[in-house]
Parts: sequence; structure tokens; C-alpha cells
Amino acid sequence: MSEAPLLVIISHRPSVILEKGEYTEGYFNPGGLFENIHFVLLNDDQPKPSDLVRAAAGAQVHIHNLPVPDIRSTLGWQLPLMRSWVREGIRLANDIRPVLIRAHNNYLEGYLASEIKAALHIPYIVSIHHEHWQHQDNLKEFVLARVWRKFERLSARNADGVIAVHGPNFQYANSLQGNNVQLIYNIVSKEIQRRLPDQLASPPRLITVNRQMKYKNPENIIRAIVDIDCEYRIVGTGPYHQQLMTLAKELGVDHKVEFLQAVNNQELMDMLSKFDLHVSHCGFWAMSKTVTEASLAGLPTVINFHPEHAVPEYEGGWILQCENTPEGYKQAIRSVLEDTSRWRDLAEKAYAHAHANFAPQLMEERTIELYMSAMSDTAN
Repeated sequence: MSEAPLLVIISHRPSVILEKGEYTEGYFNPGGLFENIHFVLLNDDQPKPSDLVRAAAGAQVHIHNLPVPDIRSTLGWQLPLMRSWVREGIRLANDIRPVLIRAHNNYLEGYLASEIKAALHIPYIVSIHHEHWQHQDNLKEFVLARVWRKFERLSARNADGVIAVHGPNFQYANSLQGNNVQLIYNIVSKEIQRRLPDQLASPPRLITVNRQMKYKNPENIIRAIVDIDCEYRIVGTGPYHQQLMTLAKELGVDHKVEFLQAVNNQELMDMLSKFDLHVSHCGFWAMSKTVTEASLAGLPTVINFHPEHAVPEYEGGWILQCENTPEGYKQAIRSVLEDTSRWRDLAEKAYAHAHANFAPQLMEERTIELYMSAMSDTAN
């Protein structure tokens, strides 16, 4: 364990994630490598340090706020107008003296890490979790994408390592000419209970875990189960939550569709093994973290084809893809539930594939190796 601290730069609000219980144990500190973690939040969020200790694998947690300057007053975050903010970040890092920086995403987080590295010679790893580069659905997103563009390539190129959390982001990072790009999937819970493929429940139990929004919308799944004897649990919330509840009632399936807005991550990992089939919708060109978790639990997954590109992780016959229509989901779900041998086969394949390719222990080892390499290169 390193006595020198890790500095973590994030722009999301930990209080929101903590309230929903979504952080996995050790998320910010793989292998418990660091004794002290300093969080630099690019906003005004004030989570209790003690609330982040579990996600920091027991490390001492320190919180610092460095809110991003207003986009209008800096004329779209023009670099010359960001200098005072950058200087404050460098001053903060100089006081903390971290041995490594982890920037979550290659926008302002990665840019700040790059500037700190240039001034203080502290290595940084940037991880790319977002899919903003794939979609700009309105004028605001279009403008932000153009503004962010100047940070994307710079933060990926100057990094000591780039973590892409799925195959499409790996391609994206390489298109930016990122330095030392590594495909390391999200480190999920190590305590996922296995669902043994012995027999289906009666009626079969289906589960969807996702934020309910345009690109993760289970509407067609709800429509698909109208004529399927099953119990269906939808975990999560989002802007589409109320309309999905209304849809279930209008279709007369509200008696077999259960909505849970928030479930603690470990409770969710225990819950997965009580279900027979994971069903999901994803409009992003990406492998969802929930597919990883369900597969590690031994659940077969039914998910839609991406409308434009094949998701590389879904090759190999371990997952069942379908058209993103009510009929497409209905046929896929029935083909699994009405053929027990196929259900067992997909369950076994999902479990074996996930543990060979996405196991949290394996992802943790790869992350630690990348961290150690970055710190060693700087020390030398």
C-alpha cells in the first residue's frame, strides 16, 4: 500500500451516487493500493468523507472543490481564460503531492490532470466512461461537443495511460491517438451471487437494471411481455420513469411489472441470482455495466442490436440479441423461456464468458498494473 496519496478528479456529484448506493466497494482504490485519496470535485458537491471510505477501500478520504468556471464568462472554456482555474488546480496538487492522478473522463477532468502533469511531473491515468462522442441530440449537446473537442485529444494524448471501459470507447480513444490505451472493463462487485441454471421459476422472473432515458428505454420490453407469463422487475429511475409506469398500467401488465427506483449496489448483486433472465435496451454503442453484472451472476441476457454498429463484446454466441421492437423482444424472450435447455446453455455461456473476460479480480489486476507502470516510469 502506497503512503503517497492518489488524486482523483471527477465532475459528477458523489452525493447523488452515494444516495442511490451505486458505488461498488473499492471503486476508487483498486486493490486498496493507496492509504490516502484526495478527491478534487469540479463542482460544489460536499459529500461526507466517511461516506466515500467504502468506495475508497478503507483509505483516508479528503474532499476538495474546484468548480469549473462558467462556460459563458470563459467564452466556451477558452484556454487563456481558464488559466486562473488551472493555476488553482496546480496549487492544490502541489499541496497534496500525489504519486498519481486518476481523471474520470477526458474532458475538463483530463485537461486539468494534463496541466498538473506538465507543471509538477505527476503521472495521470484518464478513464473514458462516457458515450457523448456518439450522440448530440439537441443544440446544447452539439455546442458542448464542439467545446469539449479541444480537451478530448489533449487529455488522451498526454496521459500515461488511457482506460477505455468497453470496446467502442477503446476505438474512440485510439482515434484520439491516446497514449497507452488499455481496454479495462468497469470493476464491478466481487460479491455477485451466482444463479445456478437448475430450473426456471414459475412464472419466470425477468429483470432490467438501467437508468430510464432515451437510450436506455425498456418500453418495448414492457410491450413484449403482454402475452408472456412472467414477473418483470425494472430497477432504476430517470426522465422516462413515470411514462413507463403509465405504459404498464395502460397495457394491463402493471400487476406483473414491479418498479424499484433505487437499490443499493450490493443488494442488487444479491438480487440478481433470484431472477431467470436479464433483459435490456441500450441505444449506445457500448456494453452496459449491467450486462457485465448479470452475466457474472449467470443470467442469460436478451438485448437489442445496435442500429448502426455491432457491439464487439456481444460476439461469440453468449448473449441473445434481437430487434428493438416489441415483437423482437417477445420472440427472443419466448425462445429462451420456452426451451429450458437453451436457457441453461445461454446461462452457462454467459457465466463462463463473463468470468473469462470481465471478472472484477482480472480488471482490478490490470488497473493496478497500469497504475504501477505509470508511477514506476515517472520515478525512473
